[in-house]
Amino acid sequence: GCLGGICGTGPVAFLVEKIGWRNSTYILSAIVVILLIATTLFRPNPKPSPENKTMELKLLSGLKAIAKNPKAWIAGFYGAISYLPLSAMAELWGIPFMEQRYGISTEKASISSMLIFIGFGLGGIFTAKIAEKINSYKKTIIISSALMLVTFTVAIYSNSIGYYSYLSLILILGVCSGTNTLTFTLASALVPKEFMGTSTGFMNMLIMSSGILFQSLLGKLLDFFRNGLVTDSGEPIYNITMYRSAFLVIALSMIFAVIAALFINDIKRKEEK
Repeated sequence: GCLGGICGTGPVAFLVEKIGWRNSTYILSAIVVILLIATTLFRPNPKPSPENKTMELKLLSGLKAIAKNPKAWIAGFYGAISYLPLSAMAELWGIPFMEQRYGISTEKASISSMLIFIGFGLGGIFTAKIAEKINSYKKTIIISSALMLVTFTVAIYSNSIGYYSYLSLILILGVCSGTNTLTFTLASALVPKEFMGTSTGFMNMLIMSSGILFQSLLGKLLDFFRNGLVTDSGEPIYNITMYRSAFLVIALSMIFAVIAALFINDIKRKEEK
């Protein structure tokens, strides 16, 4: 999944720089059409059966089971916050922040978004291995969430961070946020086996909601701190101080994520006899 984000940041920015946004859109649209044809031709098409009705009933029962569990909401809250480096930074506000901070092009600034996606993908693998190694999902999440808070704070608010140091911190931030994937396992462990798929979908809904909320919220905060400041041609002006002020809501959320991690229901591997 992170490969889409990797390709959609730096490579697309490079493509737009070389051939323009319109031609880039045509190319991306053509790829989507090819994928549409491929999925239409090759996807399985199961016939209706009495089992479908049973599955619908299981879906409702599964939703009730997971929605009534407070531990699921705690894990979902942590998952939503740990997704912010992707939804708020990599997908939207991280690139203009870097442009303002270092006075660089969009193409060069988009490298930071690529690194967050790369880190997130690697972190999803490595943190699962670490959790298995130390036999504790909870400890892994607590450590990662604390590191996520520290790396984000230093990367955004330290005035002595150079371009390459910033990129290094952003990569570490992405790796730490990879613990987001562990929340799906945590949610699945809270319900009977037949509801695992439903619990995964429920968790994904909570996690994706962070992007819907924070992308818009940060935009409104930026406009608030801008206080009507515009160029002579009427274009809004955003400076580094405005971005840092708006990003405080992310730092605060990460603090709450560390606290939420303390209340996560742990999963431990049963010792073999």
